Amino acid sequence: MLNYIETPSEFSDMCKTLSTGNAFFHCVYDAGIHPVYVNPIAIFIYHDATDSKFVVSFSHPDVISISKKCIPTLINTKCKKYIIHKKDSVHFMDVSDFIDISFDKYTKTLEQTSVNYPVCKDLHSIPIMTLKKSFDDTLKLLKKYIGNEDVNSAKFSTDMCNVFSTIEKNGMYVNKDIFNLGDTSLIKENGCVYGQYNYFTPTTRPSNRFAKINFAALNKKKNERDSLMSRFGTDGGLVMVDYESYHLRLFAEHIKFELPTSSLHEYLGKFYYDKDELTEEEYDMSKKITFNLIFGGISADVKEHIPFMKTVAEYVDTNWNNFQKNGYVETWLYKRKLSKNCYTDMNPYKLFNYLLQSIETEQNCKMGMKLNNHFDDLKSKLVLYHYDAFLMDMHKSEFKEVKKVAKFLENDGKYPLRMYVGSNYGNMNEIKV
Repeated sequence: MLNYIETPSEFSDMCKTLSTGNAFFHCVYDAGIHPVYVNPIAIFIYHDATDSKFVVSFSHPDVISISKKCIPTLINTKCKKYIIHKKDSVHFMDVSDFIDISFDKYTKTLEQTSVNYPVCKDLHSIPIMTLKKSFDDTLKLLKKYIGNEDVNSAKFSTDMCNVFSTIEKNGMYVNKDIFNLGDTSLIKENGCVYGQYNYFTPTTRPSNRFAKINFAALNKKKNERDSLMSRFGTDGGLVMVDYESYHLRLFAEHIKFELPTSSLHEYLGKFYYDKDELTEEEYDMSKKITFNLIFGGISADVKEHIPFMKTVAEYVDTNWNNFQKNGYVETWLYKRKLSKNCYTDMNPYKLFNYLLQSIETEQNCKMGMKLNNHFDDLKSKLVLYHYDAFLMDMHKSEFKEVKKVAKFLENDGKYPLRMYVGSNYGNMNEIKV
């Protein structure tokens, strides 16, 4: 039975019920609107200990609405709370203590959990009992995971949610006159467009799309980056941080192999070409050789002559044997399990690269939190994340913060980086810090 919460006393009784046990919260909102601008229409709640279901309406006509001012009371109830698509909901209510159960399910099955509503222009026109069916269908898919979440995945999901919801909320300021990424209706009153990060991917490496714009793959040759500029006009600029040979350095740090702080492509290229100085062409080819070795397999002659590559090959073999023997391997920072039952289409080097992409995301999740915390009381903001790069919109009065940012991102010199500055994202020049 569905309990309609329409009066203060009914709301109070529901909150008493939610003082213990586990509860699954299902927010109804228009997924076609960017979450930054969403207003929730209703919340369905399932409480496991009493097998109760509730609906609270904020604007749906089938149920007497209550004020959104009641939301803090609702989310501060003492039950353990679960939600799907947590990163979307965080834009309109504080779900920081909620567990994203859809992410937990995804890490165990690689299956997405989507909510199926009837096709319509406005969810307000869908009867509340039809919306309840969508809630029931979603609950059926997730019920067995409630109360059985993986602690490490839940921690990672919470951190990812914090990082990427903040970046989304900051928005990317654009030059309306040269905006060529999509319809100009995407540009809000504040001059910003908004991306939407999705870390429900096999390696958790996030994509960033919204309204058919792929912000993670803007084509520089087509000038798709040029419209992204500083919101501070002539009083600011964009600053980008880009790591050098990031995957290999993360691996070296994991196994405690000491690498030079100078260019790793040059370091390895000297082995490949057996010479002390590389031409520009040889340097570029060194990158391709390393890429092919890491993704395709390291040959016996390379193992014999390059100690680092020998170490990589030995790790790949050991890691694969553990995967076969134990049925899983753990990611290096958050200790999340990549299960053999889930990751079925694997080979030794593919598994290794899944771990490399996972550690990239896990490490950058930590760095993203540091960046957001650093900018919390400043005008400058982190506005875009792209794998091994961060893009910041900085006010000129805070350019001095660049050195502080570089220091903690480099992590005591373990991860050398390059920094670029420009008036727009498509026209940036390297600077020395």
